[in-house]
Parts: sequence; C-alpha cells; structure tokens
Amino acid sequence: GVQLPPMPNIPERSHSKRIVFLSRIHPKKGISELVKAWISLPKESLYGWRLDIYGWGEELHVRDLKSLLDTHGADSTIAFHGPVFGDEKEKVLKEASLYILPSKSEGMPVSVLEAWSFGIPVIMTEFCNLNVGFDSNAALKIGCSEGAIREKLLNVLAMDYTTLIEMGIRGRILVEEQFSMEKVLESYGDVYRWVLDGGKKPNCMV
Repeated sequence: GVQLPPMPNIPERSHSKRIVFLSRIHPKKGISELVKAWISLPKESLYGWRLDIYGWGEELHVRDLKSLLDTHGADSTIAFHGPVFGDEKEKVLKEASLYILPSKSEGMPVSVLEAWSFGIPVIMTEFCNLNVGFDSNAALKIGCSEGAIREKLLNVLAMDYTTLIEMGIRGRILVEEQFSMEKVLESYGDVYRWVLDGGKKPNCMV
C-alpha cells in the first residue's frame, strides 16, 4: 500500500508535458528500450514533451545509457537526474504529466501506485502485474521492445489533455479504493480474523 498525498491539482499539472520514469536503473526495467525509442522520435512529434529519468542503478549501465544520448546528440527533451527521495521525490510527482514503466519483470511496482496516488496517468507493460489499471482505464499498455514503445509514445504524445486528466483521476480513485495503506491494513485485518475465526473468505482473497 501507499500513503495517499493530498489531492493534487491534476488539470494544472497535466500541462507540464513531463513524462517521468522513476525507478531502479536496470535492464529489466526496459530503460534502454525507452531511451532508444525516445531519441528516435521525430522532434515535431514531441509537441514540447520531455522525458525525465530518475533513479539509481549500476554505474556501468547508467554510463552506457548516458553515452547513448551523447552518441545520438540527444537534446534537452531527455535527461537523467539521479535518485530522489522525500520532498524532492514528491515535487517530481506533483509536476509529472505521465508516468512510464516499460518493465520486463515486476512483482508489485510501488512506483506505479505512487504515481496513481498523485493522479498521474500511467504507461506500463503487462509485466507490471497491475492489470486492474488497464481494466479501470487508469493506464495504457505498452510493449517491451523499442519499436512498441516508440509506437505507443507517438500515440500518447498526441492525446488531448482531457483524456490524460481523466486517466489520472481514475488512477487516484483506484488507489483510494484498493491500494491506500488504510485499505491494505484493513484487508490484512480481514485475513487474520478469517484465519482465526473462519467464516466467509475475505473479498481480498476471492
């Protein structure tokens, strides 16, 4: 579960045109494919959008990714910022218009839940194991390959603000109803009571 922040000003934030990747910098996160897809996009398709990458990782992998930007002459539309925590992390999420996680393997990506809690629409793979986000239209499904990511980005960057705002609001509601710390603790309590006393199986286990 995640702690719910105060409800952000989603319509105002959606115009910042910032896509955020905030996770561990690791090959399984699909970060290489994301970077390659981004720098291959035609500049006229960006419409003022930028990609900001936050996180820590193996030094050699991070260096290779940065070298990739240098090799392709990437401009200010993409940048690595290193890890962020606490108030600095909250500021990043408050200003983000979209969150992206093209991961190839996940258990439960808390970063996606945090993004939703701030009302941020999410782009993620099915391997993030949060299909409820697709079912509730709080997230857009993306493939793992460079080509699939590029194709989805071209579509998403051309979306209207209203669509993104509505997705973000649905994500916030999803966390409120299922993934807030209060809801998770409540579910734990239901499970323990069921284990001790029997009766009807809790809804969270159905």
